[in-house]
Amino acid sequence: MKKMIISVVIILLVAIVLTIIPTQNPKFVDIKNKFLPPSAEHFMGTDHLGRDIFSLMAQGFLRTLCVVLIASAVSYAAGLALGIVAGFYGGAALSVIRFLTDLTLIIPTFIVALIASIIFSDTVLAVGLALGFSNIGFFANQSYKLSEIILRDPYVDTLRMLQAPNSYIMRKFLLPELLAPSLNLMGNKASNHILAYASLTFIGLGADITAPDFGTMLYQYRGYIIDKPLIVLWPALGIFFLSLIFHYTFDEVNV
Repeated sequence: MKKMIISVVIILLVAIVLTIIPTQNPKFVDIKNKFLPPSAEHFMGTDHLGRDIFSLMAQGFLRTLCVVLIASAVSYAAGLALGIVAGFYGGAALSVIRFLTDLTLIIPTFIVALIASIIFSDTVLAVGLALGFSNIGFFANQSYKLSEIILRDPYVDTLRMLQAPNSYIMRKFLLPELLAPSLNLMGNKASNHILAYASLTFIGLGADITAPDFGTMLYQYRGYIIDKPLIVLWPALGIFFLSLIFHYTFDEVNV
């Protein structure tokens, strides 16, 4: 738990710093200064359009972080709640919830992202909701299976004999038991959200292609991987380290 808190604080501090520090306009084009090496003026150099790569990376980090937070919140909260209800009540509730959650796993993510982009326009909210919806089933299925096991505890029978409200049993007994494994899964899925978002922006789907994003940068720089590999390395490292941080943050969480 301590490791998770420290990692979350670090991520938030980095996001705050990148938000408040002055950076160059990431959309400013200066062809005369293209492919400049890293320097004091351009910390990560410039790209094929003379844009400051550090400014692009900073904006890409913040946009990716927003997508991950939205997607994780949607999939985690909805999946956990549905899984608990399905595991606790069973019967018709289980059948309906299993059908709906299986549906979220069947529909391809890029189809959901396309629909969300039409409804909400090309924003981080749209792709965040799309990725979150597509992963609800993973959390629901995990919570449902674990709930079945946890509810076999004799303590639950005792609570029911004492006529404890169902909401009390779910909130005070079932939910705390599910937090640790569900947070572990969230760390894994958060890393997947980052890769999925980069993949969607790479093909220009679900986000504004004119906005700085790791996937968009990789698409634009792909032709320079031989001659100028450094400009391709920066967004690739951004995806790698952000995914690694989230996976490390929620790995083996003990609540």
